Amino acid sequence: MNRIKGPLKLSSPLTRSYLYLLKNDFSDPCGSFLYLGINIQEVPNISILKEEIKKKKENDFRDIDPDNLKLWKVEIPAGDNRLKQLMSNAEIDIDSISKDFGGAMFLDPMLNITRYFPKTYNPPEEHVHILVQLPPPSVTTGSGQLKSLKTVKEIIEMIKKEARKKHNTSESSDKIYMPLQQRNFELAVDKISQTTNANVDEMEGNSNYWCLVSAGAPGIGKTRFGKELFEYVKQNWQSLQIWADIHFEYLYMNFGIDLQLDVYDCDLPATVIFGLRIAFAFFIEDDYDMTFQVFRSKALLYAKGNDIFIAESVIDCCYESLKLYNNQKLFLYLHIYEFQVIDAWDVWDAKNTTKSPGELFKNIIRIISKYMIKQKLIFIQPFLSGTAPQAVAAQKEASNISIYTVDCPLLDNASMIRIMDYFATKYEAQTYPNRVYKWKLCAPIIQLLMDTGGLPRALERLLIICFKKLCDGKTFFQEIESHNYDNIYTDVKGDLQRMYNIYDDVKRNPFLHKKLLYYCVEGIPVADTLCLDEKNPDLTIENLQRDGHIVLSPCDCGSFIKMPFFFIHIYNDILKIVSEKLTNKAFQVNQHMYWQEWDLFVLHHETFRTNLAIEMGITDMTLGQLYPGAYGSDDYLQLIHINLKKLSICEANEQFPATKKLTSKPDKKPIELESGDVIVLNGASSKFSDIILVRMNGIKYLFMLQWDYGSRDMTEKEAVDDEDIKI
Repeated sequence: MNRIKGPLKLSSPLTRSYLYLLKNDFSDPCGSFLYLGINIQEVPNISILKEEIKKKKENDFRDIDPDNLKLWKVEIPAGDNRLKQLMSNAEIDIDSISKDFGGAMFLDPMLNITRYFPKTYNPPEEHVHILVQLPPPSVTTGSGQLKSLKTVKEIIEMIKKEARKKHNTSESSDKIYMPLQQRNFELAVDKISQTTNANVDEMEGNSNYWCLVSAGAPGIGKTRFGKELFEYVKQNWQSLQIWADIHFEYLYMNFGIDLQLDVYDCDLPATVIFGLRIAFAFFIEDDYDMTFQVFRSKALLYAKGNDIFIAESVIDCCYESLKLYNNQKLFLYLHIYEFQVIDAWDVWDAKNTTKSPGELFKNIIRIISKYMIKQKLIFIQPFLSGTAPQAVAAQKEASNISIYTVDCPLLDNASMIRIMDYFATKYEAQTYPNRVYKWKLCAPIIQLLMDTGGLPRALERLLIICFKKLCDGKTFFQEIESHNYDNIYTDVKGDLQRMYNIYDDVKRNPFLHKKLLYYCVEGIPVADTLCLDEKNPDLTIENLQRDGHIVLSPCDCGSFIKMPFFFIHIYNDILKIVSEKLTNKAFQVNQHMYWQEWDLFVLHHETFRTNLAIEMGITDMTLGQLYPGAYGSDDYLQLIHINLKKLSICEANEQFPATKKLTSKPDKKPIELESGDVIVLNGASSKFSDIILVRMNGIKYLFMLQWDYGSRDMTEKEAVDDEDIKI
């Protein structure tokens, strides 16, 4: 971690500087202001600026080589209260400063100073303009001398001695084991078999070696797929004769949280950046109470240089630590999670240094490919999970391996029912005499399962609330008829909103999210390159999936946008497509599902679709567009156009067309059916139609929506007499 030592003042023109000195110790309980006068316009480059800083403040930089100082360009108001908070915080870093004050630009020592401070630059007065980051303090032995450690093994053992062991923790109440469903491992295993066979034969050509990639929206089950695939391979391995004895190891590397890339990696070679993280994940993370940042600091101090922790040396050390006998083959299944973070860091690093874009990711793939292509005691099978498949595809040409994307579809209804049956068996749920579980006839549970849309994370939240938050699993099934399912729905919705932060996204760009909702509800296929915001060309379907905004389901003409019903409700909370007055009726979980309730759902669905289209600026549609998939002559579906009007909802007391003058429940006010802006739930048991509305385009068209399953076909003559309707 870093410590703000104090700021040094700068006034315009640029001849005086306020500098923040970031130190890697906690000896100073509060920040102090230091004054430094340097004419930056007379300094030719960043390296000379470092030397000038050291000369001016020799005591503050005692025993520090100027080359070890890192400089960052910032603009921070000297009197800002946030600045005082930063100075009093013992755990402050560049990332926090960048977040709070709008950016920190690394000053590359190879570049001319005018690159960052041009002669035309007029700095704001009473501001901090440069941060000085000091190297971490030296760690010494009892005699005051730094230990001389020359191997990865020696350094790891020393760090372990200094670290605290983790305590065993009880099972979290916020986790639940959900059995895997609807995941086909056969194709992925076939790619692994092709790769191992090619490795044995040392075949040439990247089409013989496969890196497995699981890409898609957060919560789709990518990480789970990777873990389960390893177990499947391990249990079903068909040993190659030359690999008669194999030791399997699973190594999980989370670049999203545990192994985050940061500014301290800027000066490290790619192989060391990767090697340090392999070492931490393999030797430290599971057993010791230590963050990666602390581990990295200690490792580099003991190493006295970068070359000890190159990835190849660390991988060799991993093999040696397993103490395998007689040169036993190691099958290392390397699961890299949130790979898109590596790609994003590469972009940031290229902007702030002289490095080429994609350098780290490219080198990581190259390092891994060495252990796939050549016969070694160690074979590495990479599995990458994240949200940006294009980031991996960009590395293909430079890596001598091919990319295979595994399929992680949304769960279908049968899979969700099997998962629920698993818990019913586990918790001894009641059954009927024919051994069918009683939960399967509980309409609210079925509805909640459907509301998850098959998104594994949404289903997991539902199960956690039912079996852990509300009560234990056994009690849940015993009292299945008495639970408040509206409350369960609300709790799941709230958890998903917090996990995905949908409200903030919708508020930032409501029109974009109306479009997403429209494409989803209407089932309109989209191409990866489709841009949904003319003002922002980066908002393509491809990038929205990468950033976790949407779930895509491939189809012949692109992809369909999918989202759980919970997400649609969350969108509507902000977009107000369905009014607040109707929200509870439209989204509530019914304790019992009757045909009348189904009619109400269809009523609200028709209203939602129409009003959403109007929000999109669409006021005219053909019948085929209004009702995609409808049967009928093209003369009707494609040639008849309908003007759209925003709809409100009414429930009629009377049966239409037996009575033309309809009144609404419960106020008995007249319903103006011919206005075209009202959709009506017909009186109960009407044989003509369950739902009626009028749409217009010069001519008034009467639409009827009718569900009458199990009855004989109804003729037009039986439904309505010649004089019944004159609209």
